Amino acid sequence: MIMNEQYENKLDEMERVENALSQSRRITKDAKYLCYPILDIKVKLSSLAEEHGLGEEMEEYLEEVSNVSNKLESAFFKCDEVFTNKKSSLECELLDIEEQESESNDN
Repeated sequence: MIMNEQYENKLDEMERVENALSQSRRITKDAKYLCYPILDIKVKLSSLAEEHGLGEEMEEYLEEVSNVSNKLESAFFKCDEVFTNKKSSLECELLDIEEQESESNDN
C-alpha cells in the first residue's frame, strides 16, 4: 500500500515535470528567433562599414557577434536540461519502486 502511494506520488510529479518540460521547450523555442534582430544589426553595421571602406575590419567583430549569438541560443536550449534531468531521475525512481514491489510480491 505504501509503495502504491509512493508510486502514485512519483507519477503525479512526473506529469508535472513533463508539463513543465513542454512549457520550457515552448519558451526556449523563442530563442531561435533572437538571431533575426541580431542579423539585421549585423547587416546594417556591415553595410555602413563597407560604405566607408572598413568592411574587412568590421568582419572580425561581426564574426564575434555571430559566435556569441550562437552561444546564447545554445544556452537557452540547455535550460531544458533542468526538466529532462528531473524526468530521467523520476523514471529511475519509478523503476526502483516497481522492482521493490515486484520483489516484495515474490516473497
